[in-house]
Amino acid sequence: MNPKINRRRGKDTQKALAKLLRCKDVGTLGKYDLINQLFCVEAKERKQFVAEKWWYQVTDHMKKDPFVKNQIPIVGVHILGKRHDNDFIIIQVKDFLRILEVTGGEEWDVKIARLLEEKK
Repeated sequence: MNPKINRRRGKDTQKALAKLLRCKDVGTLGKYDLINQLFCVEAKERKQFVAEKWWYQVTDHMKKDPFVKNQIPIVGVHILGKRHDNDFIIIQVKDFLRILEVTGGEEWDVKIARLLEEKK
């Protein structure tokens, strides 16, 4: 493995995700990788990811059930001994963006950030 190539791939992943989530790519600062009014993102790229198997489990089941054809597939992960409100939700970026657009329209980032600020 070439560290220079790995860094380049990581930067490419950050750049693509930054564009999708409308974030600023600040990954060279040694903290988080991406940030905007809503999100603080640590971007990762992997050849394999254990949750991918779980993802195909839910999507394969959905293909067989006509009653869930319009639902969004989600994988929920609970870490034993932790509180359930700290569980993880895994969702594809395209579905995540669809939820954001339904919630806030084309300018979802600005509108949702304003709503969150109003609730403080």
